[in-house]
Amino acid sequence: MIDLARYRSLYHTEAQRRLAEARAALECGDRGTVQRSFHTLRGMSLMLGFEEVGTRAGRLEEGLFRGELGEAELWSGLEELEEAVLLLASAGGGD
Repeated sequence: MIDLARYRSLYHTEAQRRLAEARAALECGDRGTVQRSFHTLRGMSLMLGFEEVGTRAGRLEEGLFRGELGEAELWSGLEELEEAVLLLASAGGGD
């Protein structure tokens, strides 16, 4: 039997790690690492059915890939993602 609570816990731990990684990389101007962090967060979120977080991360990843996002937009997007992950954790599950 699948232990969904365990998967949620692992997801939240890893999501927090990826967000912290993105924040640190953004502070250093390392857009490649920021993009990879968003890519990983997108994939793991969508795989577990957390559509809102996955979609937000995907938009940021695409914007970075296309060079369409400035510094302020990246910071704002990262903060929105952090809030969405916290909401997800406080709700105890999916979007």
